[in-house]
Amino acid sequence: MLALKDLIVLVKPDVVLLQETMVDHVHEKDYFLKICPTWSCATIDSVGNSGGLLSGWNPCIGQLETFQSALGIFLEGRVSSLPDSVTLLNCDGPYKERLSFWQLAENTGVLEEESLIVGGDLNLTLSTREVWGVISRLDPLADYFFGLFDAVGLVDVIPKQLGPTWRNGRVGGDGVSKRLDRFLINNHFNEGKFRSKSWTINSLISDHNSICLQLESSNFVSKYPFKFNHAWLKEDDFVELVRSFWLNYESYNDMSAT
Repeated sequence: MLALKDLIVLVKPDVVLLQETMVDHVHEKDYFLKICPTWSCATIDSVGNSGGLLSGWNPCIGQLETFQSALGIFLEGRVSSLPDSVTLLNCDGPYKERLSFWQLAENTGVLEEESLIVGGDLNLTLSTREVWGVISRLDPLADYFFGLFDAVGLVDVIPKQLGPTWRNGRVGGDGVSKRLDRFLINNHFNEGKFRSKSWTINSLISDHNSICLQLESSNFVSKYPFKFNHAWLKEDDFVELVRSFWLNYESYNDMSAT
């Protein structure tokens, strides 16, 4: 719990999606609300010593409706930093019977939602670049996943620094690492109205690293001031652009003074 608290303090997220909590929903909520007492959350029980989901969010970003299904926990509603409503799916893809799980998701039609964001341990890799270790082979269902995500308009948000999100904890030739955790967003969020990026944070919470998604409207005003890069001075077009704006500004001031 302390590791999770440190992570939330570091990242300052608006929404937290947890998988494999491995406790019942009462304890899930109790643990989480001790860390974030003003937040809201929805949970799904673990089965024995495995499973369990929790979706938590800061009410300051807006009111979200929740519902559960065989696919995971859905959060729906308006978020203050985005102009449109969103549908968040906290998903823990199964290791076994993956095909039937994703076929169920496909048949429900939910994957085609224009506002959909899927996040979590999806338990899949899309290329050999997402597998590290002596045994680096293509996921046998990679072609199916590529076809499915393309058909429903889901885009994999790839971090600039591609790396594993899960390690089997072994060393030497037995060590295997994979990128199993990711965010998928509807192509609607990739059409110029939004900016998105994802990154991975090494953590001590589990054998999985935490993944982060930043999604905001392209009209969102940055909190940071404009930063000048001296390299721009080497570009003749940039110097001329500044000179043109400056001369027009002086002309405007002269006209205003008269």
